[in-house]
Amino acid sequence: MNKILDEQIITINNRPFAVGMFWQPFEHNNVHSSAENISKMIAGEGDFYTARMSKPQQIGIGFKSKGHSNSISSATLHILPALIDNKSVLACFKVPQGFWILAIRNSLILPEEDFLYQNEEKAKKVFDDLLSLPDWKMKVAPQDWKIEGTQELSVNDIAGNTDDSKLKNIYTAKKTAMKVFITSIIFVLIFAVGFNWFGQYKEKKEVERIKQVEIERVEREKRLAEIRQSQIDKPKLVAPPQPYTEIYDRLQFAEFCEKWIALLYEPFAGWTVDSAKCSKNAVVVKTVRTNGTIKFLSDSVYKKFGKTVEVKVGKYGNKISLIRKMPSFITKLDEPPNRNKSQWIKELNLFFSALNTNVSMSDRNEVLTNPDQPSLKTNVSFIGVEIQSSIHPSEWGKVFKDLNSFEFISIVWNVNNFVWSYEGRAYVK
Repeated sequence: MNKILDEQIITINNRPFAVGMFWQPFEHNNVHSSAENISKMIAGEGDFYTARMSKPQQIGIGFKSKGHSNSISSATLHILPALIDNKSVLACFKVPQGFWILAIRNSLILPEEDFLYQNEEKAKKVFDDLLSLPDWKMKVAPQDWKIEGTQELSVNDIAGNTDDSKLKNIYTAKKTAMKVFITSIIFVLIFAVGFNWFGQYKEKKEVERIKQVEIERVEREKRLAEIRQSQIDKPKLVAPPQPYTEIYDRLQFAEFCEKWIALLYEPFAGWTVDSAKCSKNAVVVKTVRTNGTIKFLSDSVYKKFGKTVEVKVGKYGNKISLIRKMPSFITKLDEPPNRNKSQWIKELNLFFSALNTNVSMSDRNEVLTNPDQPSLKTNVSFIGVEIQSSIHPSEWGKVFKDLNSFEFISIVWNVNNFVWSYEGRAYVK
């Protein structure tokens, strides 16, 4: 994502308003408690909050680091009445401070799309990326961008007359006073202990100096002994092994990828799948929030898969990756190549022609280095193979099973066109 301004403040009718807030839905009656919980979800970084009480209810979290304070209000809630009837709105407003982008999807303010960009080019790129999503009911952009289907609006003209969106402190004055009191007590105790320790230190200074000299002598002798021993025990450094010495069994790998992509692709309420990829390390299915909750998704995954699947939450809480690491039970093969480049290209062309499949091949080289001794290198030569096919991985696994020195690098399920993408390597001698 493009880097945003540190200060997320704009002016509407000569008054400062907060933008760049983190928006999340909530269902509890206690708004303040919900704000504290959302702040904890982002590592306690939030300082202020405001609440949208109309359906769907949302809380916006503000940050001191972005220039927010409890003396200003949310710009989003200030203009929301003029937009919300359209339910799905993509807007870029030109303001004195730059370009403010706001996105509302299915009546929900998107958590990452309430940001101020100083650079017009960055703002336009973000707007264009969001515009690629379908079903925007209302699109607002500067007129000089000349984007079809958009209209230009001024925030000064659509701003509301009333203001009930002022930011409030997440952490109350009572809690702050208690923290100050506890900190003061700790400081006094530290000072008293430190003063007493300093007096004792002066009395024992000479004794400690003598002890330190002896400690340094012992440590010096110990280091010299370790160095001498390391010269004796130091293992011989070697170049990294060729990757074809540990190739996953092609059929087992393909079947595992297909099975777990299918299991993790199963829809969870309020979340949609964004991508699904299987590599030599893991199967990773990435999901994007529509209107679901992190707790529901995490509980559902744990109930179905236990600890087998890791749930990794994105920075802003609206993206989650489901990760199934590659298991140890898949067989690894040591298959030194027995074909040169021209033999591989000829064989692969005949192979894929017989299968009536389009394939992209390229002659590639890779250099592996030993991290402990970068001068120790291994040159890897292979034919890169890329396939787009509707044929499932388990079927390709059977086809490639006995193709010596060929390895699958990744298998991707394209969620937009429902086609499998395969990347492989044919190692050459």
